[in-house]
Amino acid sequence: MNNYTSINKKAVEYRNAYNLDKFVECFHEKVEFITLDDNKTVATGRNELMDLIKNNPQSKTTRWEISEMTPVNNKLFTHETSITERNVKEEYIFIYEYENDLIRKVWYTNK
Repeated sequence: MNNYTSINKKAVEYRNAYNLDKFVECFHEKVEFITLDDNKTVATGRNELMDLIKNNPQSKTTRWEISEMTPVNNKLFTHETSITERNVKEEYIFIYEYENDLIRKVWYTNK
């Protein structure tokens, strides 16, 4: 049995604490973040992922909540909500693909 749900919960915990070093350890060295809408790769690798978060001015104050997780083989489908300090909420759907207990690819879209 895989532990993908616990890895994702831990990643969100690190992300919400803005502990980016621990956060990126949940991801494969060559992780890819891809938008579902246009299949555009927005980050490749841990360093680009960290830069993407650091370069977003709202990153330090945005919190994430996972409302639903469904594991299927080596993938985990989630419904997540980002909440800004002004309580603006945005819902997302994520598909996480795992390789050796690390997140290898992430597809996402606004709900």
